[in-house]
Amino acid sequence: MEGERSFVKIVPKLSRPVLKIKQRRIRLPLKFLEHFTEDYVEILFDPKRNLIAFRPTNDPFNFKLCSDNSKVKNVIFCGAFLRYYSIPPQEVEVEWDSERGMLIGKVKRCTKQ
Repeated sequence: MEGERSFVKIVPKLSRPVLKIKQRRIRLPLKFLEHFTEDYVEILFDPKRNLIAFRPTNDPFNFKLCSDNSKVKNVIFCGAFLRYYSIPPQEVEVEWDSERGMLIGKVKRCTKQ
């Protein structure tokens, strides 16, 4: 149909880079990978303010940065963490806190029944 080509898809631009939370994994924005030179990531969560933070670490008792169908290591498999804190799939605007050395964003949570 010729009329369909005249439509333009408009997608709202987010002001900051986006962290993608899926059902079992989190994908870090490529923009911040320069800060994640270590193989592991410490995930911190503040349930009162619904803030999630990611701090690079070399401690193997944390989550491992993995690649997902590419050579770039920007995926964290953490399904149990997401279920425990009732964090549903979503896109979260994040920013780098250079003072604390971590990536921080505010998430939406499911209400527990």
